[in-house]
Amino acid sequence: NELSRMLPSSFAVMHKMREFSISSNKHTSHFPGALFTKWSQITSFQLQNNSLTSRIPPEVGMAKKLKILYLFSNNTRFLSPQLGELARLRELDLSTNSLMESIRNSLGHLKQLTVLLLYSNRLSGTMPTEMGNMRALQILNVGTNGQEGELPTSIARLKNLRHHVLLSNNLNGTIPSDLGKG
Repeated sequence: NELSRMLPSSFAVMHKMREFSISSNKHTSHFPGALFTKWSQITSFQLQNNSLTSRIPPEVGMAKKLKILYLFSNNTRFLSPQLGELARLRELDLSTNSLMESIRNSLGHLKQLTVLLLYSNRLSGTMPTEMGNMRALQILNVGTNGQEGELPTSIARLKNLRHHVLLSNNLNGTIPSDLGKG
C-alpha cells in the first residue's frame, strides 16, 4: 500500500482491538502513543516497513497484554524504557531502524520474551547484564551494530537460546564458558 497519513485519533475508540497491522506503507509521522492507552486488549501491534522517525512512545508500557511488537524497517532512533513493562511480550523486532543508543537495561524485565531482534541499527555501548534475565529467550540477534566491550557473563543463563547472532560489532574478550550448557 501507499498509505501515508498516520492513524487518526478516532482509532483510539476501538477499545476491543486485539491485533493491528498497517505494515509496508509510507507512514512518516509519529508512533500513535494514545492507541496504547486505549487499546487495553491489544496483543499484536505491527507497523513494520514504514518510515516512522519518532521515538517509541512511553505509552507502549500500558499495553499490558501485548505479545508481539514488530516495528522493524523504520527510521526509529530511540527505545522507550517502558518496553520493559510489557511482561507478556514474546516477540520484539526493532531490527533495521536507526536506533542510536545502548540496549536498555529494562529489556531484562521481559521474562517471557522468546525473540529479540535488534540487528542493523546503530546501537552502541555494552550489552546490559540484565539480558541474562530473559530466560525464555530463544532467538537473539544484535548483529551489525556498534556494541562494544565484553559479553556479559549473565547471558550464560539463557539456557533456551538456540540462535544467537553477534556479527559486525566491536565486541572483545571471551565468550562465557557456560554459554550453551543446558
